[in-house]
Amino acid sequence: MAGAFNASQECGSILGSDDTGWGRRERFDNLLVACELHLRDASRGDGKKDLPGRYSIYIIQAMAKIAPSILGADFSRLGDEIASCEQAGISIYHLDIMDGHFVPNISFGPGVVKTVDRLTDHLLDVHLMLSEPEKYFEPFAKAGADYITFHLEVHPDPTKYAEQLRQLGIKPGISINPDMPVEKVLPFLEHFDLLLLMSVFPGFGGQSYIESVTPKIAAARDYVDHHHLHTQIEVDGGIDRNNARKVVEAGADLLVMGTGFFGVTERKSLVNEIERIPARPSRK
Repeated sequence: MAGAFNASQECGSILGSDDTGWGRRERFDNLLVACELHLRDASRGDGKKDLPGRYSIYIIQAMAKIAPSILGADFSRLGDEIASCEQAGISIYHLDIMDGHFVPNISFGPGVVKTVDRLTDHLLDVHLMLSEPEKYFEPFAKAGADYITFHLEVHPDPTKYAEQLRQLGIKPGISINPDMPVEKVLPFLEHFDLLLLMSVFPGFGGQSYIESVTPKIAAARDYVDHHHLHTQIEVDGGIDRNNARKVVEAGADLLVMGTGFFGVTERKSLVNEIERIPARPSRK
């Protein structure tokens, strides 16, 4: 019989700690692994579990997080906007880079990313909506990006580009637009830390969430769990407090919000509201 293991006590320790964002998520992930190992070690030779009542195992699913899209911020007071995010408990920021070619709009470059990096110690999630994203991997890495995501539509065989990003010390992400079948990207997820599912066609803010993306989120969640991957699922486009629940319940880890976040006065309340949404139980 394995030694005593109190998962509920460990869970309470995590929730009561100062850890936020993905630091807390990592601790929850470690707890899940510990639960699995404990159950395995407590198994008898016939494969049945021999656990008395006091060995209560609670499988914990980490909470979803908001990644505010910097494009939705007031750039005339960017420092104040970032400070407001920090006070609300934000731990990751989303930065959309557009080239006017892959998408019909132009946003900003490494200079703005570097500025945001100076304003926060938290993670920067850089989304390259570019026709030739690999040309800009290094400039954005040097600017402070922690995650860099590019599109499968641009590079249908993306594996070597994921490796290029890892060599720069960057966690790679892969994205698809709403009209691409999610099955196209699933076989590549083992090479990526982040899957970004667009729930609007990229290029402009303020669009409505495309409902057909919801089953794609669920399919991606099934695949990630079934294959025991650590790929985070991020969803971007038309998300606000009115539809966040269905996105989280479908399996999303990160919700990108532009106007849905920066247009809200009580931002801390919104963050707490999203974090309280029960995530879909893992099927690992």
